[in-house]
Amino acid sequence: MKNFFAFRWIIFSLIAGVLVGCRATSPSPAEQTQAALFAQATLAEIVRQTQQVTFPPTPTEQSLPTITPSLTSTQTQAISPPPTEEEEVGERVAFAANATQYHADGITSLSKSKVYLIHALKDQLLDISVTSGDKVGISVVGADGTVLLNPMGESTSFRGALPSSQDYTLTVRTTASSATFNLSVMIPARIAFDAGENSAQISAPALSGGYSRQYSLYALSGQTLSVTVVPEDDFALTIYGADGTMLMGNHNYGNAFSGTLPSTQYYIISVSAAPGVTTGYTLTVSVP
Repeated sequence: MKNFFAFRWIIFSLIAGVLVGCRATSPSPAEQTQAALFAQATLAEIVRQTQQVTFPPTPTEQSLPTITPSLTSTQTQAISPPPTEEEEVGERVAFAANATQYHADGITSLSKSKVYLIHALKDQLLDISVTSGDKVGISVVGADGTVLLNPMGESTSFRGALPSSQDYTLTVRTTASSATFNLSVMIPARIAFDAGENSAQISAPALSGGYSRQYSLYALSGQTLSVTVVPEDDFALTIYGADGTMLMGNHNYGNAFSGTLPSTQYYIISVSAAPGVTTGYTLTVSVP
């Protein structure tokens, strides 16, 4: 920048000298013209160099860079733990060892429905019922999106064979501000005969008085179903179809049944222990 101003000073000095000399010697018209052209060229060069000189802009608040401080070894950063599976999808239904039934009391509300997660296998029978003094409804949907019970309905029970092995989401909802309910979930142990066989014998673990254990069997209309349980004095049978048709029970309890099946469907065989009993049993089922 200093060199630029020195250059301008030299140029102005030369022009001044030329003008003074012209006045002293009364220059001719040609000399005056030459001097004028020289002065004009010199001024043009000064203007060009002046235009080439630029100055950095004055920094403003908008142009100042934003500096974000980084964490140091003495700083800590709060990180929320990832949600657990239960927090994401609901409370998982867990059956006790050798049990086929699950019972629980729950609360649901208009603002937040109660959600359960049930894992079951293909062709297993799933039986769900909810009882409440308030108006409640349930829906059942598979993890793959299969709807077993429509969320828009008002049903409080579901019973049916499952289309695939996966988790199933059970939602209990209400139109009231809050509602308490009792939930019962049953997945009977499935009875399947070996190839070429028409009967099966099951040696079951101990069952205590007042409790029951359920089994399911798929059979055809017109077939004969025979069932026995021993020891006969300690256990009783209840047998009914998935459609609710009662074959044995409702005050005609016993430890043996034989009869012709009225329709093609799943049949549930429930074994109940007598009061004060805690022992195992042997269940024999045949469809000749």
